[in-house]
Amino acid sequence: IIILNIFYFLIQTVSGGSTNTVNLVRLGAKFDYGIAQGEYWRLLSATFLHIGIIHLILNLAGLFIFGRLIEKEFLRIRYMIIYLFSGISSSIFSYWSGSAFISIEELTNCNQGLGSIGAGASGAIFGLLGCYAAFLMINKSVLGANARDSLISIGILVFMNVVYGATASNIDQVAHVSGLICGFA
Repeated sequence: IIILNIFYFLIQTVSGGSTNTVNLVRLGAKFDYGIAQGEYWRLLSATFLHIGIIHLILNLAGLFIFGRLIEKEFLRIRYMIIYLFSGISSSIFSYWSGSAFISIEELTNCNQGLGSIGAGASGAIFGLLGCYAAFLMINKSVLGANARDSLISIGILVFMNVVYGATASNIDQVAHVSGLICGFA
């Protein structure tokens, strides 16, 4: 998954830039108008796009740390299912929280350019965190203090992300929280 994200980022960079809104939409960003028109593939493709190198590096660091833990405990196929399920689910909830409640006419007549778009693996990564938290809670009698300490670390990490997301612009909090919940489920 890390290699796929890097490969996709290189395609973004070569084809017009990773921060170019038009390029992001062309390559599959979560674009509410497109989804409303039936481009449902965007709910998955957006999880492999990143807006800028810092966005990519932060997501790949999280994926490297938590992806390895999940893959070790659940094996590769389940890990892939958790990742893809959380990524798609977080995109769906993000979409539903925004333009899904706006009429097609309002979307079509959007006078602010392309409107809201989204990209990134963070919903899927939060899903991995949620899944690992559920695993730790289920197995806390076997894992003991290690489970408790890991759950505290996950809680702190989620809290820091929520606080940062609340103060920064262009952070899709709905995708993060829904990814966490879907992964936990």
